[in-house]
Amino acid sequence: MSFIETNFGKDAKVLIKAHYDRILLAPFIVTGSLIVLAGYLVKKIGPGLLAGLISDPEFPASRFQGFGDMAFFIFLIFGIVITWIRIVRTTGIELAATESVLIGRYGKDAMCVPLEKIENFAIFKDLLGRIFKYGTVIIGTPSITMQFPFISEPEVFRDKVIELREECIRNSANR
Repeated sequence: MSFIETNFGKDAKVLIKAHYDRILLAPFIVTGSLIVLAGYLVKKIGPGLLAGLISDPEFPASRFQGFGDMAFFIFLIFGIVITWIRIVRTTGIELAATESVLIGRYGKDAMCVPLEKIENFAIFKDLLGRIFKYGTVIIGTPSITMQFPFISEPEVFRDKVIELREECIRNSANR
């Protein structure tokens, strides 16, 4: 059961839900793989290069083999950790709105805010975000500001939430 279903209940009508594409993880997986590949190259080529820098015939390249293994291990761990952190962080993103409440979760942080309390709603897009139509949604209230990265088509979500907010304010003014 998702965070949104837990807090809204199964009977609540979610009018709009923000989505993120898993394809956006590809650059981080490629980066992690390149780091591991660099570590492998250091393991295979590094000892020979270090031995070549030292022109002592009594100091063979095999003495640097431990350096290559250690460097590969460090690169391997670093590449895996970078990739894993990004995957874990992006799978914990949820953002949705009903007719009166906006609820979101990013990692361990969460917000549940009445729509009338939203003061700022901004979108940040970098170059890749403009190309692949994703961005970071920034929501500000009097007490909290949260960022939700990798949201697909954030303008559509923003426009719908602002429309719901204005309708909610009109309804509360008519009471």
